[in-house]
Amino acid sequence: MQKLNFQTQNLKIDFITLTVQHFDDERNILNLANYFYRSFGFNCFLNTGNYKKIVETLFQDLSTKDTLIIRNNYWKQIVFEFPGQSANKLYQLLKSHDIDWNSLQLPFL
Repeated sequence: MQKLNFQTQNLKIDFITLTVQHFDDERNILNLANYFYRSFGFNCFLNTGNYKKIVETLFQDLSTKDTLIIRNNYWKQIVFEFPGQSANKLYQLLKSHDIDWNSLQLPFL
């Protein structure tokens, strides 16, 4: 029997979102953005509300296209969006266990 996975089925990840409740403290958001920028090279942008417009650039290196959009929602939750190739990069980081979740101080850890 053939093993089913992303490679055997020729599937590609093109968007990942993570939603975290009660993580709306500005210091926590900046720490997380800084971690993804310094550790993995993600450009980080802040968006407030449910609009697609970028409100603030937190960290950016023009030599990379890897992107994390942090959507500060008004329902006491934060949505982390990894669009396009950035989602694939996050998936690879998750698969290889390269992300230090303890350092992110997420409320569910």
